[in-house]
This record gives sequence, structure tokens and C-alpha cells, in this order.
Amino acid sequence: MREFTAIDVEDRSIFAGILHDPLFSSRCVRPARREGLHITLNFLGDVDPGINEILASGIDSVAGGVESYQVRFEGIGAFPAVDRPSVIWAGVVDSGETGLLSGRLGECFRPMGLRMESREFHAHVTLARVRCSVDGRELSRFFSAWGKAEFGGQEVREVVLKRSDLTPAGPVYSQLHKAPLRT
Repeated sequence: MREFTAIDVEDRSIFAGILHDPLFSSRCVRPARREGLHITLNFLGDVDPGINEILASGIDSVAGGVESYQVRFEGIGAFPAVDRPSVIWAGVVDSGETGLLSGRLGECFRPMGLRMESREFHAHVTLARVRCSVDGRELSRFFSAWGKAEFGGQEVREVVLKRSDLTPAGPVYSQLHKAPLRT
């Protein structure tokens, strides 16, 4: 099973405006499902379901040592770049807590033999995946209109272990475990 740890976006309606932008009606752009909006902390890849209890225990331990904190969702960007996006995302702004949480979870998972990503962590919410070339003027309009948008924020209170099932309509996420942060 493909698994990952995440922070769920609680009020998904904060992204309603951008998800109705004309760019998201392009055949090349597949918007994320609102019910699946989240901040990925650690992508774990294909995981043997037999170790999920061990993963859950590790997540509980890490989460219990981190105080709940605030994040804001501001601005948008793209991977690998705004002029040739494959992923369009909303930025996550905090005082470094999300990166710290991701790092602590990674340290917990590494001894379990899980391969952790080597890329630098960049907290974001994936809004869409781009499957083919989009007109440059349309991209420019989109990133100019939404580049500095402020979507809102939330208190981060828990970490979730999720499973991702890939379907022709896009990924479907299932919650496997939830661990509260310290309040």
C-alpha cells in the first residue's frame, strides 16, 4: 500500500475560489479533490500493512512531543517551475513547525527501513496536477492573479497516516491512523 503522513486541511472551502479558476477547467489540469486536501509530511511509498501498528506507535510518540500550532495558507507556486508546472500548490506559512514535524517523523521512520525522500521539505497543499502543456499566457494570468492570495489558516492539532489508492479519476485517500499533537 502507498502510504504517507499528513496534516489534513480542515476547512477545504478556503480553496473554493482558486479551484474554480478557468485554468482548472483545462483538459491538461486535474484539480485535487477537495476532500483530499492535505499537507504531506512524509511520503512512505509502498508499505507492508503488517508494520502499520509500528508506524502508528512511532507517529503517536512524535506527535505527542509536538505542541499544536498555527499555519496559514498563502500564495501559490508550482513544481518544478511556474512556466512548466507539473504540480500547482498553495503555500504553507508557519514558524518552521511543519518542517520540524516532518523531520522528526522521518527520523522515526528511517530505522524501520523506509526510504525517505532526499529532497528538501517544502510544506504545501497540492491543488492540481498538470498533465500536458498549458498556454503560457494562461499560466501567466493565473499566477499573477493568485500568486499572493491569502486563503486562511488553521490550528494543526493532529498528524494522520494515510493510504493512497491510485484510480483513473485520481488518488483516493483513506485514513489509517490519527495522532493528536500536544495541546
